[in-house]
Amino acid sequence: MDLTFRFLAPVAEIQALGSVGLEVVARLDRGPHPGVEHASQRCSLLVRRP
Repeated sequence: MDLTFRFLAPVAEIQALGSVGLEVVARLDRGPHPGVEHASQRCSLLVRRP
């Protein structure tokens, strides 16, 4: 399996989602799991069509 991850700016992504009519229902921000993940912040977004 091959996965590609991209680190994007959450605020810019929320604006882009809103510009195409999607609504953010939930946002989860978290830090990395020490010693397991790259040291960066993570953000997961749950969106829906209104």
